[in-house]
Amino acid sequence: MDDGGPAIGSFTEHTSIVNSIDFSPDGTELASGSDDNTVIIWNFQNKSPSLLRSLPHNEDVRSVKCSPNGKYLASGSADYTVKLWNRD
Repeated sequence: MDDGGPAIGSFTEHTSIVNSIDFSPDGTELASGSDDNTVIIWNFQNKSPSLLRSLPHNEDVRSVKCSPNGKYLASGSADYTVKLWNRD
């Protein structure tokens, strides 16, 4: 069985466990949610991934999801909130 080969990127800005990830519909960005209370949006159109935006919560971020049209990002947290972010 093929092991998938080498990783094509590494995203290391989070300071705690990453709980959820989701790609943008156009495939150019990746959102990640972590126990460090942040959602980070990564841009990886270039050869090396770059941090595009960091969005705060008051507790661990448990889930992230991009809207089908790519305009919004929803995040759910242990702080009992769901936040809707404008991706523009």
